[in-house]
Amino acid sequence: MQEYHLDASILTQVATKTVIITGAANGIGAATATLFNAHGANVVISDLESCRERAECLIQSFAHPDRAVFLAADILNWTDMTTLFNQAAQKFGLVDIVIANAGTMESSPVLDLNDVDDEGNLTESVEGFRVIDINLKGTLNSMNLHPFRLSSSHP
Repeated sequence: MQEYHLDASILTQVATKTVIITGAANGIGAATATLFNAHGANVVISDLESCRERAECLIQSFAHPDRAVFLAADILNWTDMTTLFNQAAQKFGLVDIVIANAGTMESSPVLDLNDVDDEGNLTESVEGFRVIDINLKGTLNSMNLHPFRLSSSHP
């Protein structure tokens, strides 16, 4: 596995900045949230509602738990995402950084040539489109919602 070394001086610039991290209740997102919070950033952990307990435990482990909040959102749901950005701006002000971390891998084969209907016709890959939706559409939703575009965030 390739190792990456982060220039720690970059992190000195995140103090007092606000960062939204999607898919942040565990894994790479949680580690990223912990790192930003340790360097003084306001951290908005966003993940599915089912991850609330895990996210709240993560926040309690932070160096600055008062500078973090969990806001549930499904990255495929536009209303959830606009609400996420508006609530983040209401809580911390300007959102400076967005990390579109939420993603998934396939949980079943996406190119299953044996997946046929009752008439023997190959069926459409539902799993493939689920993965594409989450990893592509979800990322685009996250990146498209810049706080300056949200009327309730800024006059």
